[in-house]
This record gives sequence, C-alpha cells and structure tokens, in this order.
Amino acid sequence: MALEAQAAASSPERIGFGKRLGAALLDLLIVAVVGGGIGIVFGAALGGMMGAAAIPLPGGAAVGGVLGALVGFSLGSALVAPFYGLWEGLTGAAAGKRILGIRIANENGSRAAIGTLLSRYAIKNINFILTLVSLLLGIGALASLGKLAGFIIFIGCFFVLGEKRQAFHDTLAKTAVFNVSDIR
Repeated sequence: MALEAQAAASSPERIGFGKRLGAALLDLLIVAVVGGGIGIVFGAALGGMMGAAAIPLPGGAAVGGVLGALVGFSLGSALVAPFYGLWEGLTGAAAGKRILGIRIANENGSRAAIGTLLSRYAIKNINFILTLVSLLLGIGALASLGKLAGFIIFIGCFFVLGEKRQAFHDTLAKTAVFNVSDIR
C-alpha cells in the first residue's frame, strides 16, 4: 500500500471532467464543421438535382437541396467522426485535447505506446466497432451487445469525477489524461 501511495505522489496530476469535456465539445464542433460542411456541399448539390427531377413544382430543386444538405450533414459527420477519433487513438490527442494542452498517457504519466492508445480507442468506441462487425457479419446480437457496452462506457465517463480522475475506458486501458507538460 505504501508503494501505491508513493507512486501516486510522484505521478503528475490527472485532468478532470471539465477540461476533458471542453476537449470533447471542441472535437464535436470540428467534426460537425468538417464532416458536415463536406456533406452539406455534396448533399445539397445532389439533392437539388434530384429534387428538380422528382418534384415537378416551382422550388422543387430548393426543397431537394435543403433535404440533401440535411442528409449530407448527417452522413458527412458520421463518416468523418471515426477517423477523427482514430487520430486520438494514434497520437494521444485529437485537436480538442491539443488546443487545451492535454494528452492521453499511461496511468503513471509516462508516454503511452500506440498499442495502448489504440486499445483505449477500441474500448471507448466498442459500440461503433461491434455495430460495424454486426453489419458486416449479419449478427444482430453483436449490435445489441455493442449498445450495452457503449452505455457502460458512457456512464463510465463520469468516473472522471472521482478521486482517480479516470474514465472507465481509461481504467481498462491503464491510461489517464494529463497536461502535455506533465507527461514524462
């Protein structure tokens, strides 16, 4: 027990809920702007052409364009988000964390290996991964299992409010979030 207390005392301070939430909101905004922007452009153009052909009324192209833009925004964001998250899984910090000067590291504050970061990414995104595997293999139970696991991970994000300042996925991956300047 004394060794654990000594290790905790020598470890840098972990980042709590507020700064991590701020980074997540910045990431969400960036994904919405980039993915949504790409999707809106293509969706509006395609929707406008299809609306003009399918709705033989004045303004048919405009209605199709608006609907296409809405669908494009959703699809564009959904396509960009996993790759954006993978960036964090490969480097330890996507743009939101970089802007706020924080990064994922090992529990003791040392730099995490890519394998550790990718394990954390997989655990954190288990819902998406199991849903994708379910679609590819046609096994519906995997999607249900993914939803349950995703809910557990979501609830586990609030563990950051605890004394250890680690989300459940961090605990499983043996990682934590620190200020970049504190990582050894």
